Amino acid sequence: MICMAETANNEDQFDVAVSFAGEDRSYVLQVVDQLRGKMKIFYDEDYKTEAWGRDGVEYFTDVFMNQSWYVIMFISQHYAEKMWTNVERRAALS
Repeated sequence: MICMAETANNEDQFDVAVSFAGEDRSYVLQVVDQLRGKMKIFYDEDYKTEAWGRDGVEYFTDVFMNQSWYVIMFISQHYAEKMWTNVERRAALS
């Protein structure tokens, strides 16, 4: 599922943010690796230092709601069960 954020206006915005359950990381990383260099991607492992010490709900809500033009959601059984993916999904859809 891909959602477009209409309010992305930060000069450091991302073209795409990926939302996924940790159990699906290996597959998502393959997709992210194919997109690297073609667009600016928010992939959580690449932004650990930026997230360090920040409130996770606020940080991820901002990234998925305000800083990303598109969000690619990798929907799976695990995705439906996770708290963080629900935060990301709600932010992307708002």
